[in-house]
Amino acid sequence: MTVDEFIYLCDYAGLLPSKFDEQTWTQSIAKFVGIGVDCADLMSETAKFPGSKSDVNTTLKKYKEALRTSDSTDSLAVSIDANKFVAMSDDKKRKEFKAYLNFCEKTFFPAYIFDLNPRVRDFLAKNFMFTYANDGKRIVYMRNLDAPGTIWREAASSENAFLQLQGSMRKKLTGLLSTTNECSTVSVISIQDGQPEVQDGIPYYKLYEYYEQSIMKGVSGTPANVDYFKTKLHEYIENLKRSFENKKSKSELSRGLQKIPEMLHNMDVAMDEYGFIYKEQIELPAFTNDPNEPAFMYFDLNNIVEGPTPDFDGFMESVVPACRESLMAGIFATFFAQSHLNQYIWIESRGGDGKSSLFNAMAEYAGKNLSCSLGQTLNTEFGLENAVGKRMVILSDVKTGLSVKSQLIHNLTGHDIISINRKNKPIISARLDPILWIAANNPPDVNFANRNEARRCLYIKMQEPPIEIKRKFYFTDDKGNLILDASGKPINNGYDLKGNLIKEMPHILYKCREVFKRVCPPPYSVIKQTTEQSALTLENCVDLDANEWSTYIEETFDFRNPTAKLKITEIQEAIRETRLNHGERSAISNYQKGDIIQLLVNGYKCSKKKVKGIRYLEGISIANTSVISWAKSANLQCTAAPTEMLQNLYDDYKQWCHECGAYAKSRDIWLNGLRNVFPNLITAVDNKNELINLEYCPAFNTFTPVSKVV
Repeated sequence: MTVDEFIYLCDYAGLLPSKFDEQTWTQSIAKFVGIGVDCADLMSETAKFPGSKSDVNTTLKKYKEALRTSDSTDSLAVSIDANKFVAMSDDKKRKEFKAYLNFCEKTFFPAYIFDLNPRVRDFLAKNFMFTYANDGKRIVYMRNLDAPGTIWREAASSENAFLQLQGSMRKKLTGLLSTTNECSTVSVISIQDGQPEVQDGIPYYKLYEYYEQSIMKGVSGTPANVDYFKTKLHEYIENLKRSFENKKSKSELSRGLQKIPEMLHNMDVAMDEYGFIYKEQIELPAFTNDPNEPAFMYFDLNNIVEGPTPDFDGFMESVVPACRESLMAGIFATFFAQSHLNQYIWIESRGGDGKSSLFNAMAEYAGKNLSCSLGQTLNTEFGLENAVGKRMVILSDVKTGLSVKSQLIHNLTGHDIISINRKNKPIISARLDPILWIAANNPPDVNFANRNEARRCLYIKMQEPPIEIKRKFYFTDDKGNLILDASGKPINNGYDLKGNLIKEMPHILYKCREVFKRVCPPPYSVIKQTTEQSALTLENCVDLDANEWSTYIEETFDFRNPTAKLKITEIQEAIRETRLNHGERSAISNYQKGDIIQLLVNGYKCSKKKVKGIRYLEGISIANTSVISWAKSANLQCTAAPTEMLQNLYDDYKQWCHECGAYAKSRDIWLNGLRNVFPNLITAVDNKNELINLEYCPAFNTFTPVSKVV
């Protein structure tokens, strides 16, 4: 062995001395001889070692450069059983490791890639895996040994994942290490026919027995010196043999336990340097019903059985009947891993109806990893951090129906891979697969003209439960009447609804599964709504105040003639005119325009038509109350020839409205009203004067040719 080779080996093994005098170098040589490395050449008088740190660095740089340009630096692809661990992925480190293997072969002592018992390595391979953050930093995942199935979670620290282990994982790994701290067996890599070969589970002491003659050939000096090294080697082999046979003394076991933090640290260092104890990168699903599939959450569907559910049945009395099947389907979808709903479940409730007890019961029954509540954090920079790996995401006390227009809502229901910013952690890309539950006091504001937005809404409306249900949850007097507090609200009696729902949960899920089969067919992404529920959704969730807009609509339009039709633009202008008459000068948004049309179609049974590219609604006409009243008061009658200028008639109409206190419609809307009163109304232009011919007035039911009577 040359000096350069020895310095490289010291550096590689982390055994470079702190000083660089002759005595310290001699001590380093003795250490390597003690572990069986042939250092005979270094013990000669001609060996010259560097005397300073800079000289050591220079030597290392030159030797590594020689390694890179030598024949021994061919690419290395050490492929060990994929279920155990994967060798180095960095090409530069592969080449250096190949050179190191060749160097070890020259010294008649094989290299080993990890000095741990196979039981430890198998444990690591089964219980740890990794992925990478967007900036390339490693993220370590580990199994939750306290949970059923193959459940995983992110390590608290990916930089020191082993050293910071806690709980069952730390206890299990510490137990394995404490019985194998002397490296009972090793996995040996040696060069065979020019290629690396791996031999697994070789007792460490047998290596020294096999290579004893080669080792001793490297020991020179006086016979006494040779005998000394031989004695030390035999003692070392015997210690290893006793360790392999588990014949350790209490003091040895105690020293082994003291070494655990150091061993865990060394494992972290090795992981950071090579990552060879980890499986290949995988994408963990959030939820599974298969105990053998790695995921963040597992739920066993085999526990679902038929049985009575009195408290759940009572809770369902608080749900509007049209929404009950959708709610039950949503409950089962939360526990069914194959369901990937692209709908959010919006529950409108005034409180005190048990929905919070239902949420808490679902979360506790399946385990704490099932759900998270984002609360008011949804629109913050770290809004989605807590949703990673969660199946049930709850948004509670949502203040505005406009929350459904948030991009984050679309991300949660879209199941796409998205970038997630995490506080004091690397930014990651992850696929979220939650069932999204939203609790609010108001309905969502849905733009039904936007199909992508409308299809995501699954609206559940709560109602006042019957008195017999209330008596279960509130104090009553001797006559069965609810006892009220000073504010007039019933006083809760402390009934444990959540606890009882947890007890009923296997039976609740059985009932909900039967409903789910009917209303959510494969691929289990959409819960079908009944006609009644769809009508309820359109009535409550349209992106405007339906009651307020209905007032404007019914004042503006007439729906008695099924063949009447108006252009979409005429409808929007008429609504705008009516709002102006009421002092509403704010512009109508595009969302509102679309929702008004949807309200007319679904609430007033109009139908959409398109003729030559122009969009109409059929079954709607301008309400002509003021126009008809004016026409009657003005005693308009038919005439054979045009007799009046149109502007004069309109001025007369406005004057009449002013005197009567009525709202005067705009000229265009007034003229549309006249056309509805006089179907055969003809207007013409003669010498730039608009003329009008009133031929028939069904409002008066007369054909008499007349002119306006003053």
